Amino acid sequence: MNLHPLLPILIEDKWEGKLYPLVRDALFITFHHYQDMTSIGTILQDIQDEFITLWAKDNLQYYLGTNGGYPKKISQSTLTRLRNQYTNERWKNAAYGHSLFDHKEGKSPRYRVEVSNRHLRHEGKLINSDHEDNFIEFRLPSELLETDQRETLIDWICSIGDRLDYNYGYASIGLSWADTGYDPDYLCEYTPFYLLRYPGLGTGENQRIWSPRNKVPSAFWLTFVGPGVFDELGGSDKLRASLPDAIQTKNVGNGLMIRTDELPQLGDLEKDDMPKNLQTLAHVLEPVTAFNMTPNWLLSCYGVDNINDESKGEQIKAQWERRWWR
Repeated sequence: MNLHPLLPILIEDKWEGKLYPLVRDALFITFHHYQDMTSIGTILQDIQDEFITLWAKDNLQYYLGTNGGYPKKISQSTLTRLRNQYTNERWKNAAYGHSLFDHKEGKSPRYRVEVSNRHLRHEGKLINSDHEDNFIEFRLPSELLETDQRETLIDWICSIGDRLDYNYGYASIGLSWADTGYDPDYLCEYTPFYLLRYPGLGTGENQRIWSPRNKVPSAFWLTFVGPGVFDELGGSDKLRASLPDAIQTKNVGNGLMIRTDELPQLGDLEKDDMPKNLQTLAHVLEPVTAFNMTPNWLLSCYGVDNINDESKGEQIKAQWERRWWR
């Protein structure tokens, strides 16, 4: 079974004299939660170990730590050290994050895992841990969904939700680009065309933006909503009843997994091809969708200086954030 004719996406260009993939598609898997990393450290260790063993195998070659810098080569001792950070009490009241990926410069990775323990602050003080939005994200090649491993992968994704007290999560095909900073030369040349034409295509950078508590950023191929989200919609039974039979639901952990289609649907607005099940789900989730989250770089590609611009900014925000209401 084939994915969208748009795929695969692979745009290469020279950077510092070398040819690199700048933009390409990837399968993004992300869960946002409000649990302090150290309180679920052993769970995160198991999830990362499974990702490496089941899916990434020998493809994770480099890493970046909390302080960023230049990617370093991964060794077994590095993996052990990073793994142990999950249970290190040092990070209980501090921000922490690391990423493992397959390309030395981090260019448009096909395999990636990122963990972020972000302690949000207000007026210089740490916000209560119940209001921290932390996440774990994975990237895998999209074509994995065309293999006989697809359902096994979905089962594994659900097993993550079984172990986390998540606010929301998703699995979706999105654009993976080079971690060279948001260089407008290539972001503005390539990505807006895809994002504003194909409604089912997302971006990891946008989808990972912190959402207010009990809100979701959009509807996805696999959408996981936690109890705080579906309670805002009247409960899980009411949410299920509002969806057509073609959209599957399943209890996953404390929340609900919603699967719109057998495979991700990207659509094509230039051909009046709107993914109907995704559109239906987006309409159902509208009361709990966090709007006004359009990435500033997308607005700047159209000459808009900031997200609050009342003219062109509103037009671009409407195209992106209201793409399901056409």
